This record gives sequence, structure tokens and C-alpha cells, in this order.
Amino acid sequence: MQVLSTQCPNLYKLKIEENEIDSPDKFKCLTNLNLKKINLLGNPLVEKDKDYSKIFFDMFKNMESVDDKDKEGKEVDSTVYGGEDDEDYEEGDDAEDDGEVDDAEGDDGEGDEVEDDEEEEKEGNKNEAKKGNNKKKKTN
Repeated sequence: MQVLSTQCPNLYKLKIEENEIDSPDKFKCLTNLNLKKINLLGNPLVEKDKDYSKIFFDMFKNMESVDDKDKEGKEVDSTVYGGEDDEDYEEGDDAEDDGEVDDAEGDDGEGDEVEDDEEEEKEGNKNEAKKGNNKKKKTN
């Protein structure tokens, strides 16, 4: 987690469901971040401590939602930012730039979705080029 603190200084949303996280203490190294949303469902911590969300609201001064609920326990939409700084986090921004890590299980989480999309696009372009070359060969 310490890596996130240094390598992702703009991190504001962390989805880390279904991992083996059993203590909120593991997040103390992230308190320097402007973390606003965190999803922890499926972790032992959730079952172990029924007041875990209060701990996160206390630990992170700008926290807006824990597991899609605000401080009062009301459901909130965490897929769209929707806060005062909404223009900074508009839909369509690159994953690398928007401060969102979408499951930190076993990887750095930075831009994985963007990289996958770029790879698929490159493969598609290669296939189109091959088709074009094959048509040229057949007509000659």
C-alpha cells in the first residue's frame, strides 16, 4: 500500500473488494492522500468490524463514501464522481489521470484498462492491415 501513497498521489477512489484485508491499519500509510471513496466489500475486515466505515471516515478527512454509503449510511453512486470538483473527474478521462485504481489485487492498478484497450486497438489495426495485404495479393 505504501507504493500507492508515493506512486499515485492523485488517488481519490480505491476499489479493493474481495481481498484478504483484515485491518484498517493497513491503510494508515495512505492518509496523506485525498482519498474520497473506498470499496472494501468481501474483505475479512468488513465481517470482523461492523463499524469499519466509521474508522475510514475518521481516518481520511475528505472521505465521502465507504462501500457506496456516505457517513449517514445512505446509498451513494460511486461510479460517477459528482462532487464539487466534478469537472476534474469527468467520465472519459484516462484511468491513469483520474486518480482511480480499479482493484489493486496483485498489480499496480495504474491504467490497466487503458493499456488493455490500446492493445486491442493495435491488434485490430494489425488484422485490418493483413486483410488489406491479402486482398492485394489475390488481385495481382
